[in-house]
Amino acid sequence: FSVPPNPYVQRQHDDDAPVARDAALVMQRALSVVSGTDPFFDAISETADEYVLFGRGTSWVTYTPEFAIRESDTKSRLVDDEEPPENAFADADRDGKRPRYEVRTDNEGRYYQEQYEYKANERMVLESVGLKDFLHGPATRWRHVPWIARRVPMLRSELIKRFGKEIGSKVPLTARETSNPRHKSANTDDFKGQFLRGVVYEIWDRVERKIIWVCPDYLDAVLDEKEDALELEDFFPCAKPMFGTMTNDTLLPVPDYTQWQDVAIELDEVTFRISLLTDALRIAGVYDEDAGDDLKKITSQTRGNIMIPVKNFGRFQDNGGLAKAIEFLPLDAIIKTLRELYNVRGQLVQELYEVTGISDIVRGASDPRETASAQKLKGNFANARLKERQLVVARHVREVLRIMAEIICSLYSEDTIKKMSGAESFMLIDDPARPGAKVFDEARWAATMELLRDEPLRVLQVKIDTDTLADEAITSERQEATEFLTTISTYMQNGAAMLQQAPNAGPLFAKMLMFAVRKFKVGRGLEAEMERMVDQLTKTGLGAPQGEGEGGGESGMNQLEHSIEQQRLALDQQKLEIDKMKLELEKQKLGISANKEQSAAGHREKDLAIKEFTAVENVRLKDKQIDTQAAGQQAQIAVQQEAQQHDAALSEQALRHDQAMREEEFVAGRSDAERAATQHDREFAAGRQDAAHAAHHQEREFAATREDVVHERTAANEQRAFDNRERVAERKQANSNAAADRKVKATQAKAKAAKPAKPKQ
Repeated sequence: FSVPPNPYVQRQHDDDAPVARDAALVMQRALSVVSGTDPFFDAISETADEYVLFGRGTSWVTYTPEFAIRESDTKSRLVDDEEPPENAFADADRDGKRPRYEVRTDNEGRYYQEQYEYKANERMVLESVGLKDFLHGPATRWRHVPWIARRVPMLRSELIKRFGKEIGSKVPLTARETSNPRHKSANTDDFKGQFLRGVVYEIWDRVERKIIWVCPDYLDAVLDEKEDALELEDFFPCAKPMFGTMTNDTLLPVPDYTQWQDVAIELDEVTFRISLLTDALRIAGVYDEDAGDDLKKITSQTRGNIMIPVKNFGRFQDNGGLAKAIEFLPLDAIIKTLRELYNVRGQLVQELYEVTGISDIVRGASDPRETASAQKLKGNFANARLKERQLVVARHVREVLRIMAEIICSLYSEDTIKKMSGAESFMLIDDPARPGAKVFDEARWAATMELLRDEPLRVLQVKIDTDTLADEAITSERQEATEFLTTISTYMQNGAAMLQQAPNAGPLFAKMLMFAVRKFKVGRGLEAEMERMVDQLTKTGLGAPQGEGEGGGESGMNQLEHSIEQQRLALDQQKLEIDKMKLELEKQKLGISANKEQSAAGHREKDLAIKEFTAVENVRLKDKQIDTQAAGQQAQIAVQQEAQQHDAALSEQALRHDQAMREEEFVAGRSDAERAATQHDREFAAGRQDAAHAAHHQEREFAATREDVVHERTAANEQRAFDNRERVAERKQANSNAAADRKVKATQAKAKAAKPAKPKQ
């Protein structure tokens, strides 16, 4: 079911019955209006979904008339002090009394105008009844079901409007109508009780032919009880449900899902495992903790080029370098398992298609290596398996339309039926007062309505084709119209040539023509015009013997030849239209073929894309491993080069420092001993302070080094420069201390040499 149905109504017998033909056309047009609405389409779609999911789908027809109050044009006179009666349509007061009609006065005296209720509008509502909302009596066949019921949740306002204030205000509200209570929050208005509903069951008892409304939570009384108002032939306002697989001893269906649920569960499990392995398909590994946390940047911060410093690079290189410090999780086993899971899932999907009967052709996929016969065989096999379900849906829609047809014939007013069918557009006759004008044929309409009111379904048949419920319905209608025009045009052309040879065969020609027209659904609307044309041809001499008819044989033949020429011209015009329609059909066929080829190409491209994706993933993983190893080697080389440059700079700075120290020693040697001694004391004290300061700086440097492991390349270079300056200062201080020591020793030696020798005793 994918498009609204296209119903057609035909006579039980295709004989010459103008009244039955008009009745069938009126009913067909009225049903087309009803079935073409969105609520009808939604209801049948929901019912078909229930049938597919649960094995049973039910549709319920409700006739809803709308009444209004109107004031009568008749004036009811009052005598003397007579009071008008109570207005039955006015609201009553607390005591149950209703106000009287308003008294008016005119030239003839006092009067009042009564009010009466009339049908302002009428409509039918088709609803789909859910699996849990539909009940029926126990039976093994649908024709033996004694009663049916449907569950109708109603708000408080709806209860009061339907059953009155006294009963409607007492019905408990116990139902929460939510789409899925497990997924609803407790803070919603529905769970707080803002939209609680009362549960009402509408029961149709076929045995007693009564309709009863009850509430399981209100046991004081029946809510309402009425006699049969629709007077349907089968009593029930719902068609036989769409039943799935059933046994012979019950009407409880077996859902189709139970037949292949094991395959579906296994398919879900395989898909879940594929999802888990896909999440695990990424770069992961372990690294040596002694190498430092900076190695994590190799995989966690790789959007750009990166260089990571390594302390004690010589020892790091002796221990095996980056290849020994990092080990990645092997992905070959995961990739191999994923391939096997994809193969298993493909086999499960194919098994599911085979169980459900949906072959590759039905899904639009095919193997280009298969022959056309093989593809046709597969498509026919799938259509044979699905044909039964298509017939179930078509039968259900036909029965629903049959119920609607009964309601239209028995309860709808003539004005409503006339508007729905558009009878004023085809029930026309010539206006005797105005030549060439048309007027509505009231007698023809009265005869049609009399037939519709009196057992219409015994004379008429409502039918639905499965093709009209599919997307190809429009194409099928065009093909039928083309076939109709081709058949009738060919027959009339051959018949015109036959009549020239045998004019007496005119009546037979007309009957055969109308017989062919009645066999086409699309020709039903043209049947009356075709009959009128045949009658006119008969009056002008069609079928009369040569030498007879109006104006003699020659005149009749001239008129016949003239009419035949007109028909030929009309046939030529129809052929042109047929050629145009054939071109459109060819275009549509080409478009369908192109769509099929695109679909097949799309499936092939998808398979190639999957294979290409797998190959690209394998290559990408290998390239990533190679890039990781190459990056590690480049990092090692860069660290070695940087260490060599650092050592060369330190050596050059040390040489310069030694040369400066020698010059200072030469200058210091010329100073006198007293100044040298004083300077020595000061330098000695300053040396102790510098030593303590250097030790303190070394501790700060060690702590800062441990804390600033996440600094970038610039911070590391600055730290190394600072370390170099500190080392130069330390060496300079050490050299200064050594020079001071040498000066002290030289001073002491000079002082000892200058001291006079102690005389001997």
